Amino acid sequence: MFLFIFFWIVFALVVGVLAAGRGRKGFGWTILACLISPPLAAAFLFAIADRSPHAREPVAQTHTGCPHCEGRILCEARVCRHCGADVSV
Repeated sequence: MFLFIFFWIVFALVVGVLAAGRGRKGFGWTILACLISPPLAAAFLFAIADRSPHAREPVAQTHTGCPHCEGRILCEARVCRHCGADVSV
């Protein structure tokens, strides 16, 4: 029984750390996970929006659309991997 309670608390702490990484209050999510269950609290956590500052950062623009077939290719590509057209400028 002690082992079950130990793992319950450890997993609740893991949920708290995950919540803090997603811009939520880690202590509150740890308490919530202890009261309900850590897997259920984790499911709730990942179901709601991410509030962390890095969630709103723009993604690096590494791909672009091929002008011929609109397939996603690297910006540095010379030939489209989808249609084989020359895309070098």
